[in-house]
Amino acid sequence: DKGRPRGGLSIIIPKIFRKFVKILKCDSWRLQPILMNINNVRYLIINTYFPVDSQGANDECHELEECLSQIKAIINLNDFDKFYLIGDQNCEFSRNSRHVNLIRQFMDDTQLFDLWQNHPVDFTYSFESENGRSSYIILDHILTLKRSESEITEAGVIHHVRNLSDHEVSYAKIKSTK
Repeated sequence: DKGRPRGGLSIIIPKIFRKFVKILKCDSWRLQPILMNINNVRYLIINTYFPVDSQGANDECHELEECLSQIKAIINLNDFDKFYLIGDQNCEFSRNSRHVNLIRQFMDDTQLFDLWQNHPVDFTYSFESENGRSSYIILDHILTLKRSESEITEAGVIHHVRNLSDHEVSYAKIKSTK
């Protein structure tokens, strides 16, 4: 694996930073983990593309459960100071589905915090249904450890006319302290 994009996943690292980045092994094409060391601070970042939420309360979610299990393994196998789980988690927290509840439980188990709680966003994903009606929802998230919550100075989405994706660009500004 050369860290190349697959299935809509991509982490773009400028050449000048590549010497600080290690691409971690992962068996799932839905996860893209890297370890980045900047100013002696080790960042574990996992880019995600979780399965679609079928929105049923009793649905089978084997693929999602496998993703969450692999994330836990990556967390346990790596030494880091900061952790970020970013990307398309296909998770609209206003829903009461098995998919959303599994992610909520995972967040509780791993002490993760959704940046949108302190930095609300209007939407991260938009689409037009067959009847021509536009919808705007929040499916993409940036999660970090609860202990790192105060280190986020700003977070949000960028709505730009040149963005041809149905997903908006998410970002976070992080204090550079260990």
